[in-house]
Amino acid sequence: MILQEKEKVKKVKYKLKKGITWDTVKSKVSYAGFQVFDSLFEVETRNKYRNEKEEFEGIKFDSKMEMEFYIYLLKTHTKEEIELQPSFVLQEKFKDNTGKVQRESKYIADFRVGNIVYDVKGMTTQMFRAKEKTFKLKYPDLQLKVVKKAPKWTDKEWIELSELKEMIRERNKKKKLLQNKYFDKVEVENDYL
Repeated sequence: MILQEKEKVKKVKYKLKKGITWDTVKSKVSYAGFQVFDSLFEVETRNKYRNEKEEFEGIKFDSKMEMEFYIYLLKTHTKEEIELQPSFVLQEKFKDNTGKVQRESKYIADFRVGNIVYDVKGMTTQMFRAKEKTFKLKYPDLQLKVVKKAPKWTDKEWIELSELKEMIRERNKKKKLLQNKYFDKVEVENDYL
């Protein structure tokens, strides 16, 4: 009987992937004569990047880092100056050559203060880089800044991603030069031995 229960659960999991609701699964499993444990059917939903939603002063943020940047912005700007989740149309809706209507393409940033648009990212994806290029083309009067929490060695609280990449590139060059110098000396010393 225990083996049959495991087999049923496996079948249930397979059917669930096909689009059956949890309630349907529970009723079918209990109808088949098996005891239904609610803990068996709990689903853990996670964000794609494993961010946890945060709340600050009644405002919900998609991540802790986004909330921390909002608090950072509050040090220099008022709440009224900071626009949350500004939306920008990158491409208007249109009919393609088959007559099908294509939806408009939007970019939703994290914050906007004046003519500066902020997006808080730990890393950029290929999709974001494409939207970033289109945004810069369509809205040349706005400045898009992609920011992240700065590493301790930068002596900054927040840093633009492009600036951080450049700093890392320079840091790696210096490390490589130091390594090459050291190994060159070792090779010279070994030649004379």
